[in-house]
Amino acid sequence: MNNTEQRSNLSKLYPSHIEEKIGFDRIKDLLIERCSGKGAKEKVSQIAFSSQLKKVNNELLLTDEFLRIIQLGLGFPERSLPTIDHHMARVRPFGAWLEEDDFAEILVFLKSINDFVEFFYKDDREEQFPLLFELSSAVFSPQKLMQSIERVIDERGKVRSQASPLLFKLRNEIISEESRLRSITERILKESMQKGLVKEDSQLTIRNGRMVIPVPAENKRQIKGFIHDESGTGQTSFIEPAESLAANNRITELKNEERREVIRILTALSDELRLETENLAAGGKYLAAIDFIRAKAKLANDIDACLPVLTKDRLLSLIDAKHPLLLYAYKKEKKDVKPLSVQLDKESRILIISGPNAGGKSVAMKTMALVQYMLQCGLLVPCHPESQFYLFDQLFIEMGDEQSLDNDLSTYSSHLRDMRHFLDFSNQRTLFFIDEFGGGTEPQFGGALAAAILEQLNRQKAFGVITTHYASLKKLADEQKGFVNGAMLYDTKQLQPLYLLKVGKAGSSYALEIATKMGISEEVLNRAKNLSGKGVVRFEKSLGQLDSEKQRFIKQNQLLEEQTRKLEELQAQYKKQKEELENQRIEILKNAKREAAAVIENANRKIERTIKEIQEAKAEKKRTKELREKLGKQKEEMLKFGQAKTKQKKKTVDQPDYVIDGDIQIGDKVRIKGQEVTGEVTQLSESEAEVSFGLIKSKVKINRLQRLQAAEKVKKTKNTSKSRSTYDTTKKLSEFSTNLDIRGKRVEEVMPIIENYMDTAIMFDMKELRILHGKGTGALKDFVRNLLRDYREVKSIRDDHPDRGGAGISLVSLK
Repeated sequence: MNNTEQRSNLSKLYPSHIEEKIGFDRIKDLLIERCSGKGAKEKVSQIAFSSQLKKVNNELLLTDEFLRIIQLGLGFPERSLPTIDHHMARVRPFGAWLEEDDFAEILVFLKSINDFVEFFYKDDREEQFPLLFELSSAVFSPQKLMQSIERVIDERGKVRSQASPLLFKLRNEIISEESRLRSITERILKESMQKGLVKEDSQLTIRNGRMVIPVPAENKRQIKGFIHDESGTGQTSFIEPAESLAANNRITELKNEERREVIRILTALSDELRLETENLAAGGKYLAAIDFIRAKAKLANDIDACLPVLTKDRLLSLIDAKHPLLLYAYKKEKKDVKPLSVQLDKESRILIISGPNAGGKSVAMKTMALVQYMLQCGLLVPCHPESQFYLFDQLFIEMGDEQSLDNDLSTYSSHLRDMRHFLDFSNQRTLFFIDEFGGGTEPQFGGALAAAILEQLNRQKAFGVITTHYASLKKLADEQKGFVNGAMLYDTKQLQPLYLLKVGKAGSSYALEIATKMGISEEVLNRAKNLSGKGVVRFEKSLGQLDSEKQRFIKQNQLLEEQTRKLEELQAQYKKQKEELENQRIEILKNAKREAAAVIENANRKIERTIKEIQEAKAEKKRTKELREKLGKQKEEMLKFGQAKTKQKKKTVDQPDYVIDGDIQIGDKVRIKGQEVTGEVTQLSESEAEVSFGLIKSKVKINRLQRLQAAEKVKKTKNTSKSRSTYDTTKKLSEFSTNLDIRGKRVEEVMPIIENYMDTAIMFDMKELRILHGKGTGALKDFVRNLLRDYREVKSIRDDHPDRGGAGISLVSLK
């Protein structure tokens, strides 16, 4: 932010230390704690209040996208973010080079850019996080430069031996010479030990880059060589033996050559780095931007912040807003912060908050000021996402003791100075906050002056929030347009604040009630009531009574809402259980059909095989009898299998009992005992009955059958016998009508009719049905449609065309 922007912001904000007033300096500290690199921390110090909708909205959207990355747990790379500006400044002159450690740091810088960019190119993240993707797509690819550095610098931050053939050769020679030098020096050390010239536990060491032997001072002239150093006490001299001088010199020469080759390699790499100066600068800005956005998102996650609605209408609508710093502190202590809901608009621009001391008036006002300031600085705020914010041009605040000894200003004089600034510069795009308005002087004149200032600010169309104890200001809010009262709720029974703001009513200070709680005598309290006047006492008492009544109604409403919620939960549980039972029923029927089909298929194979054997046996009575007995056993096994399966199914499904007494006759509807599938009797003998189960006919012992319902006796003729095999499907299909008339029937009569009708329609794969129920009161129509909606096979239900019956007919489409 340049000086012009800073001066512009100072004219928009009052006083100059507004951030300290509302606690935004602490918000900055929390942001800095969440930054990884120096660049992002510098950005935090440059945060500026803005009224530019496009700019603020972009900042908020970027932060909201990163907040979703955190909340989804996508694992954004966590890397150290070094700053390389000082390296680039050093390498700017032609011929300059960076050292190995410098390149190691630059490599970390490049890998951070690469990892951040690659994160947004994975999967469908371009669609998930479009703004962050766009920001990342503009960054240069560091791959080529990374490869160049990695070819030269190893994992330890040193130049690789393979960086050039000459360097590889020199380092191998150094290793060889150092090995030869060690052998020479170790031999001399060993010989000196044998002669008693050095201590037996002496070890070779390095001084001034040369390999030396530690020799007691009294024996230093006994060993030929050069003294490079001595111990602090002077008792030990470090001697380079003359015999190893040539080897040491050669090593020194090789290391000098190695250093020159390393500088040559680093210079070439620095030249390549210099060509990417602009790209690297842009990459540094990218890392700082991402780090800054991530810090804002981390803070938003810690204070449960979200993206609210930005509006062009002059409106401030807070829903469940919470003070960010209180929320952050209380979250660690697992305490709750009371939410704040308030709306300022063109009709109610200035909110006058009243209530008892320590009741939360100032906290409510600071909450509104801080969240508004945070938002216009591009930070997400802790409130409901449907909250609406207008971006004001100016933000003025007057709170706390501004007494100045240097300027010879009293608290009230300082207050009036601030009010003069408010009056001189406020307009319809101004939001102001005044704490304890009218205090600091004689109440009669202080209240009157406060009312006059508020009236003028109201005429200037400014928005604002003030806190006060003055009854005259509460009355002003009730009598004039543009104002609205707000009360901090108070528990009159427990005599303690609730820290909740109620907009639309004035609050009582509860001065006398609190005085009673604190033990002030009744005599003093009565005298106070007389001195304050009966009108004031009645006014305060009325406010307190209204507050108590309001709280009682709120509690009752909360109880009703809780009961409603529990009822809805029970309804949801019932619906879920009903769906589960229906799914079980359908699954059981499917399994039964599959098992029945398998049994029938197996039975048909056995029957065909038996018939074939009988035919092959021709007239052999004995063989025929054996086969018939075998067939009878197979039939009994099939019946036992059916009984076992039916008993198994009965454990999960309760079957309705339709069994009736009486002898079984032809045409009766029957079922095998213990089974669910029904059939119709087509033939009878003394002990057996032929039963038609759809397209399948089977002979069953009469004592194994149950009569289900009365049926018209059918004459036993050949013609009827032949037609029975297709009765349950062909005949029912031909008799089925897609039109059902249930007019005049009661609700309890309709349910089984609809259920049977729908089962048949679904079995025959019907697509369109027409149910005539009539209009009447609409009760029968509603019941039928609610019943139909429980069928998953139903695609849609609609009224017929008005010319053909309209709402008196339901057209049902099946899937």
